[in-house]
Amino acid sequence: MKPTLREIAKSLEVSLATVSLSLRDKGNISPETRALVREKAAELGYSLPEKGPERSDKLRKTVGLLLVIDYSVSYLFGFIRTIIENLERRVKEEGYDIVLIPISFQSTDTEIVQKVMDARVKAVASLHYANINAFVKLEDRGIPIVVVMNNTHVHNYYNVCSDDFRGAYDGTKYLINLGHRKLAYVGCDRFNLEALGRERFMGFMSAINESHLEFEAGLHVETDGQDMNRLREELATLLEGPVLPTGLFVIDDELALRVKLVLTERGLSVPSDVSIIAPGDVLDYSKPYIPQFTTMRINTEILGSTTGELLVNRIKHSKQRSYGLKVNQEFVDRGSCAPPLVARLTFRGRR
Repeated sequence: MKPTLREIAKSLEVSLATVSLSLRDKGNISPETRALVREKAAELGYSLPEKGPERSDKLRKTVGLLLVIDYSVSYLFGFIRTIIENLERRVKEEGYDIVLIPISFQSTDTEIVQKVMDARVKAVASLHYANINAFVKLEDRGIPIVVVMNNTHVHNYYNVCSDDFRGAYDGTKYLINLGHRKLAYVGCDRFNLEALGRERFMGFMSAINESHLEFEAGLHVETDGQDMNRLREELATLLEGPVLPTGLFVIDDELALRVKLVLTERGLSVPSDVSIIAPGDVLDYSKPYIPQFTTMRINTEILGSTTGELLVNRIKHSKQRSYGLKVNQEFVDRGSCAPPLVARLTFRGRR
């Protein structure tokens, strides 16, 4: 059986990306490491896959966009529309068309690679999705990758993402500056975006620690972003404690919408009883039925145009080293935050 890149990486205790770049004589890899990788590959009998036939000039002017089509992320479609529009506008300036390559969370590495190869694109942007095994195989076949809004593999690929740590820090500091001293964090697992939750919580905690505020374990809620019953149960524990948190930092405004529904069910109002701030700006605030949340807005226009710039750069120039750009989040006040009430002790005695 033909050895895999993963087997070579494991035997040398290096990353998949290091093995891939070394075998293709690309990237910022030391000569010693390249030699070790090539020696081990030869020893195991590994050979690089043959490149396909040359594509026509017309086909060379196409780039692909990997996009997960799944109900669980349908709330993001309005958010990513501006990213796609600006990405398309930028690559068209260079004469490229963009092709949508739909995938699912269940798509295998082989399926993803096959879809991209069948699309016969010159490069690929992957939006919110990261699959290092598929990406290594695509780069081996000469298809450059740019990862967008997923900083799990920022050190391996060109990437453009939001500065989640700084955004969470700034949002939390805003609540603290309003006078809030009892803050809670409400998060959930956003599939394939592990780093997003980690960095937003770290930014929140950085502001908490810098301000010397207490943060007990009970003030950290991790829930299911789709299960309202579970959210009700977990928020009940938080809200029925001896002291009601005066402010909530929620991982994104889609979950904030669900949190507000639970608060309303319990007779609590925003921001009179509880303030809420959430990063993202993923909701369509132009709709009259959408509650207005104070957010840390992600600039989707810059994300899209910068992604297009990096795609064109990858096509025109061989990859020398990974390049990443983090876009700052912008504070947008929509009235869901207010200074805490002075006489707040418990809400159970007042309800």
